[in-house]
Amino acid sequence: SLHDLITRPGDITQIEYGTRGDVARTKLCGDFLSKPEYDAILQLDLDMDHPPDMLERLRADMEQGNLDMVTGHYFRRQAYPAPMLSIISLLSSDDTWGYPSLIDLPDSGLMEVACTGMGNVLIHRRVVEAVAKTLPRGDNPFAIRPMPRFAGGYHHNWGSDYAFFTLARNLGYRLWLDCAVESKHACTFWLDRDLYKIFKPHNDLTDYYFNLWMQDKEIYGMNDKTINARIAQLTNE
Repeated sequence: SLHDLITRPGDITQIEYGTRGDVARTKLCGDFLSKPEYDAILQLDLDMDHPPDMLERLRADMEQGNLDMVTGHYFRRQAYPAPMLSIISLLSSDDTWGYPSLIDLPDSGLMEVACTGMGNVLIHRRVVEAVAKTLPRGDNPFAIRPMPRFAGGYHHNWGSDYAFFTLARNLGYRLWLDCAVESKHACTFWLDRDLYKIFKPHNDLTDYYFNLWMQDKEIYGMNDKTINARIAQLTNE
């Protein structure tokens, strides 16, 4: 996980385990906000093989480009029924949700993206504080929450990643992917881009996801715009 990570004097590492991931993230976020001496928070998942120089590379991207948020890449830990899907969500054509999935992953360079997971992302303090100021007292920027204002009335909970990055983007902050930085996600095998190139031609699960989503839609409801956006996203996946 983070034990081989290269750090600098002044960096601290804090592990939260034995609880749900969303609970651990809100705890880490609350601790971070209470310590103004820290400039940024690096969120890591513990079921990953992170490159030792990952923090140095993300930090360099942030400092050199004055970036608000920068992430590495990883694949979702989902072996069945979809063996490999990127965690990255791209910007939609009208800059609103739904966000299409990243299908063709470049090997290098920076690209602006809409959302990522909380598995290997570096977030500047100014972003976390700005999102916190928009929330009710006692709420946490990394909490799961419904986002009906951004999802066409869809009242189902969004994960902390979708929710936080959407709120941040709405405030004018931008998330960037360093395409050359990747963490391997643990499944029954390591998920990485070499395996993805093998799986990709056989990874068409459009009908499965569409049927699953249609059942969900009947329970929670969406407006026409959200329905069309979600159909496009699921078709892309």
